[in-house]
Amino acid sequence: MAKAQLASLFFGLLAVPTVFASAADREFDVSRHLGSKSPYHFRTGFETPTLTPVPQECKLEQVQLIGRHGTRNPSVKEILSFDALVSFFRQNMNMVNGHQWIANWTNPFVPEDNNLLAPVGVDELYWIGRRAKQRYHSLFGDEPYNPHVYKFRSSTTSRTGMSGSAFAGGFFEGAEGSCKYQSVYQYTIPQTQDYELMPKWACPNWQTIVGDDPFLAEEVHEWVDAHMPDIVARVRAALTRPQAPELAITAAHIKAIYRACAFEVSAFDRKDTWCTILTPDEVQLLEYLDDMEHYWDLAYGYEFNRHAGCALATDVVNEMRDMIDGRSRTKGVFRFGHAETNVFLMDIFGLYYDESHLFANSTEKHLHDRKFRLSEIMPFAGNWFIELYGCGDSKFVRVLLNEQEEILPGCESSLCPYETFLKVVGDDYGCDFKELCGLDTCETDAAWSTWKSGSKYGHRTSENHANRAGKNGKHTKHDKHGNYGTNDHHKDKVDHQNRHRKYHGKHKNKKVHGDQKHVEEVQATQNVDSQAYSQYQRPALVLQQ
Repeated sequence: MAKAQLASLFFGLLAVPTVFASAADREFDVSRHLGSKSPYHFRTGFETPTLTPVPQECKLEQVQLIGRHGTRNPSVKEILSFDALVSFFRQNMNMVNGHQWIANWTNPFVPEDNNLLAPVGVDELYWIGRRAKQRYHSLFGDEPYNPHVYKFRSSTTSRTGMSGSAFAGGFFEGAEGSCKYQSVYQYTIPQTQDYELMPKWACPNWQTIVGDDPFLAEEVHEWVDAHMPDIVARVRAALTRPQAPELAITAAHIKAIYRACAFEVSAFDRKDTWCTILTPDEVQLLEYLDDMEHYWDLAYGYEFNRHAGCALATDVVNEMRDMIDGRSRTKGVFRFGHAETNVFLMDIFGLYYDESHLFANSTEKHLHDRKFRLSEIMPFAGNWFIELYGCGDSKFVRVLLNEQEEILPGCESSLCPYETFLKVVGDDYGCDFKELCGLDTCETDAAWSTWKSGSKYGHRTSENHANRAGKNGKHTKHDKHGNYGTNDHHKDKVDHQNRHRKYHGKHKNKKVHGDQKHVEEVQATQNVDSQAYSQYQRPALVLQQ
């Protein structure tokens, strides 16, 4: 059967997708508005949205998983902010109106266990593994574990390694005789060399161009100045007992309340403590702040982010090609990384692209209607499943995000011709990550000038942009400077943004002293939490404004 006929057949089979009701149509669910710290949507059991049946002529040949670790513990900074929060309220309980639960609330997290995989995170990955085995039984059947058939890889953190082990536990449960646990070989690469799963930490140019840019900090300050005074004033009034002096609640307290709410929900499924202090509108404003930070840090805010996942995309395609060309018998490739891993891949796919950037002064309509929502796109345990099908003489690819079908730009349905999938990946396939990231030179500008002058890392052509239409239509093209199209409301913000982007020349003389400087920066980042909790004393902590 011809490719066009096969794609048309699949499009005809396309079922009405499962959609979640809008906030206006259902009771507000705080668990769907916690940004990057949101819980996974399908935590236990086998029930997930129904997938469109593939044509009978198609045979599944390979499955790849790129998964974020499951729910983790908070960072040291967050844990200590919870200590300070409860200490503040307990010192002022005689002034607190209601919320008597605060007097008995104990911080369930200890700094020494910061960022570790939480017990519920183990369950999340275990059940994702069980569902994967059931969903792909036609491919894997009861085939026992063999490292040539199943590849497992994680980043160097314990939470990703444990997530991989939990997934394997569910996937292979009961597969080996009477033993319910199947040991698997899972390999890692040092953090500063892990171009696929931890590209942000392995790329000095990302730090220079994105991480060190003051623009995001300025946007956060602008958002705080615009929205936080009203939130603080309302919470102060609501929590202060009548006739009592007003509680000295600050913006830092509000941020800690929102974050404590998020971890209470994600780690313990509790919505009756810190979440009760904030209104739905306030929760959504704070969710937007979290999304805005990640949008600029990892997503479409910077053109550089569009290519930061190129090494991973290359690895994904190479696994497919090896299978197609008969060089491999690997049926399952299972990778376990971080939010950055999966969002950078989303950037390459061109999904959940907003025609306007996320700014501090974005319109209320954009705040509510934006596509980039980490609570939906990449919660804890968020994942991509990439399926390779053989359909007669043709190959097709289907992509699932969080176990739900996605239609890639340029594809007529979720079952996308392999050649079209390669066009979606585009020039990011076969990238030179070291060149992109300045790992072959002592100066960041050497790689960046190559990028800007039109190498294979340069801005995509208009033709490529025209093919990057999302599920809801075509995306606005870049202008000659690589800026996304915006409405008049954002014009001033785009001008402001351009003044701060590194590739407009502001930091052309900044040096990066090779790999050693970057290694030292990463090691310093890794050590900061251990230094923080070695110095903490409970409960004598005070949050600063």
